[in-house]
Amino acid sequence: MKPESTALVLIEFQNDFTTPGGTLHDAVKQVMDETGTVEHAVQAADAMREAGGAVLHVPISFAPG
Repeated sequence: MKPESTALVLIEFQNDFTTPGGTLHDAVKQVMDETGTVEHAVQAADAMREAGGAVLHVPISFAPG
């Protein structure tokens, strides 16, 4: 892997999902807790940045209908 041409893409790490009280948090909390989703994502992002790679945060959004 060449860090200068590698990116870690994090999708849907929004407060609605990852923060207690978020509108969709209760739907994903159990799985996130069981898998350590947020903690692992932080570790991966830190490692990617340390190696010189890019970290991209991509929100999910919906159009009406």
